[in-house]
Amino acid sequence: MEEMKNKLIRAQFSLEYAVVIVCIIIALIAMQAYMKRGMQGKMRQTADSIGEQYDPASTTSDSTMAFNSVTNTLTTTIDNSGSTTTNTVSNFEETQTRTGTETVGPLENATLE
Repeated sequence: MEEMKNKLIRAQFSLEYAVVIVCIIIALIAMQAYMKRGMQGKMRQTADSIGEQYDPASTTSDSTMAFNSVTNTLTTTIDNSGSTTTNTVSNFEETQTRTGTETVGPLENATLE
């Protein structure tokens, strides 16, 4: 009889622990959305403290870009008593030039504190 009572008590403790663990898991799943929103809010607050963010709709630009590339290839063939040796040297130069202006306007929905 005593042994049966101990088994029931252990089963009851096991069941209680399982219920507590399930409640903790359900609470963490329910809090997941709130924790995610809190982290996103903190990131947004940090980004806003840096300054106004880039808005492509408020940006105008007038620019000209020029690309120039030059490739020089020098090939030399040397005949050494019946064997032919070929050396090839290539030089590549590239330049990029950008001229013009770019103006970034204020954000349309910006709120300053």
